[in-house]
Amino acid sequence: MSFFTDLFEPFRRPNPRIMWEQFAAEQNGQYVIGHYDIPNSVEVPYRDHTIMFDRFIYRVAGGDVRDVAYTRIRMELKSPNDFRFKVVNQGFINTIGKFLGFQDIKIDNKEFDSRFMIQGNDVNRIKNLFSDQDLRYYILKQEDVQLQLMYQEGVFYEPIQEGNGMIHYLSEIRPKKVEDLNDLLKMYQLLLDKILIS
Repeated sequence: MSFFTDLFEPFRRPNPRIMWEQFAAEQNGQYVIGHYDIPNSVEVPYRDHTIMFDRFIYRVAGGDVRDVAYTRIRMELKSPNDFRFKVVNQGFINTIGKFLGFQDIKIDNKEFDSRFMIQGNDVNRIKNLFSDQDLRYYILKQEDVQLQLMYQEGVFYEPIQEGNGMIHYLSEIRPKKVEDLNDLLKMYQLLLDKILIS
């Protein structure tokens, strides 16, 4: 390597595709090449479910047209009793939940309650879900969180099979290394485990 290559090496960003392919390989997943307006993605199997990761580009119209890139994770599942929840960073403007009959819920964990607003339709089940210390740990590791269990179309019109719910995660934060993706996967695995037994 040259002097200049060595000098700028710490500032070079890793190739995102290599990172996502490595993540897929480490987790026995599949790297799927997208086409047209469907982004490349990684599909990871877990407990007869498929967890799908991608970087979704959304064109925001208005005064200035701009593209916003989101890290997006989706997983369909059958969830009994129409259980729903939404977790967002405090300060996130959210009125949709109010119209769905959601209520703001505190789980009596100071750090978690100070960082996130939780809404849902079953207080006891939500408190039980987020009482799991490991699950809270992986959610708290995320800078930006919009995580929900929904039954209608996804935020960007992602279809959901009839009778299924979808655990849907969005963040404008770009994963910088494979460990970031592994943390998000662990968060999803813990969520699914807890939802299936609650």
